[in-house]
Amino acid sequence: MPNGLLCPAPAELRVEHLTVEGAVITVVARACRPAVACPACGQLARRVHGWYVRTLADLPWEGHRVRLLAHVRKWCCDAGGCARRIFVERLPRTAALYAHRTCRAAGALEVIGFALGGRAGADLAASLGLDAGRTAVLARLRAAIPVASPTPRVLGVDDWAERRGRTYGTVLVDLERHAVVDLLPDREATTFAAWLRAHPGVEIIARDRGGVYAEGARLGAPDAIQVADRFHLVRNLTQAIDRLVLRHHTAVRAAAVACGAATPLPRDTGRQRAYSGLPANRPGPTAPERLSAERRARRLALYEQVVALHAAGTSLLGIARQLGCAVKTAHAWVHAGAFPERRVRAVPQPRVIDPFADYVRQRYDAGLDRARVLEQELRP
Repeated sequence: MPNGLLCPAPAELRVEHLTVEGAVITVVARACRPAVACPACGQLARRVHGWYVRTLADLPWEGHRVRLLAHVRKWCCDAGGCARRIFVERLPRTAALYAHRTCRAAGALEVIGFALGGRAGADLAASLGLDAGRTAVLARLRAAIPVASPTPRVLGVDDWAERRGRTYGTVLVDLERHAVVDLLPDREATTFAAWLRAHPGVEIIARDRGGVYAEGARLGAPDAIQVADRFHLVRNLTQAIDRLVLRHHTAVRAAAVACGAATPLPRDTGRQRAYSGLPANRPGPTAPERLSAERRARRLALYEQVVALHAAGTSLLGIARQLGCAVKTAHAWVHAGAFPERRVRAVPQPRVIDPFADYVRQRYDAGLDRARVLEQELRP
């Protein structure tokens, strides 16, 4: 078998033999370079001081774990001014310094981690023969070197919540490549301006309607064009149309009638259905009260079944299994002596609109059913 299929870097190691023990394949290799540069001074060393074995995990073969035993050398540096007299041979193409996996095994683990994350990535790696837990997968993700991305021409800026209501940051997105460029630790204008100064070349900045990012863009990239992002642009348009239609509500209703629409109810004339006739205001129990009564009836029926089974000699565990309730609940009901009623909640606090309830009913009965117009009347 060619040496390149067994060894991660044939220029650094030469395979001597391999053994198979159960589900583990052990590959024994030996360093083969005639000279190695000293990591301190860079001079080539040609005198060997000794040998030691470095154990590395490699890519699996057909689901079998592979262990690479690399016999590497300790070299003597003969440079006069070098402070390091003895150094261990590095294998940069085989494995990183102090690593326990080969570079190709670590790369495969990194790809799995980026695709699936920690726990799911560890499960897939174990099924493939890569011996790695979720902490090892996450460690590979943290150690991954991010790919340097060019400065975006069209930059989108918005805030993101690390802890909603407490800690916020800023996310920067390249709107042409649809990729996140950077995350800033806060949403201050000075931080955003500093990032723009460090990354010149932004031509268009899409932001929200807040003044913080507008000030940061003005300080960091004064020549860039500031525009509203798509969400706030649609929101601005919706609010403008809503204000316009509300201002010309009478003309819009007249135009709808002229175009053949159904005749709307007049705004200032009486109607057949009054406020007191609405479903939520009709005499009798409300929907929440009916729901509460239904739930009480179900609890009462379950309570009677628990008491009857206990009187017949059934154990609490048997009652819980038969009725599908908790053992703790069955125990409490058996020793309660009577049906335990729900605790009555505290009386709700009065609402701000309660003093104007009569006025609301009067205006609704007069034909006003638009909440926004009613709120404008009540605001003064």
